[in-house]
Amino acid sequence: MTELREFSFLVLHTSGEETVQTVVSTSQDLAESALYRWITDIKSLQPMTSRDEEQ
Repeated sequence: MTELREFSFLVLHTSGEETVQTVVSTSQDLAESALYRWITDIKSLQPMTSRDEEQ
């Protein structure tokens, strides 16, 4: 079974507003593409390190 993890991103919107979005997914790439589908005014995404991330 694939493990789900939380990925948080600092999202800069085209309006200049910044929000933090958290997505539960199996990989950071999938979480990122999900945000691009859900939020239409993304100027840039910056991954935030999660507290349970294993290095």
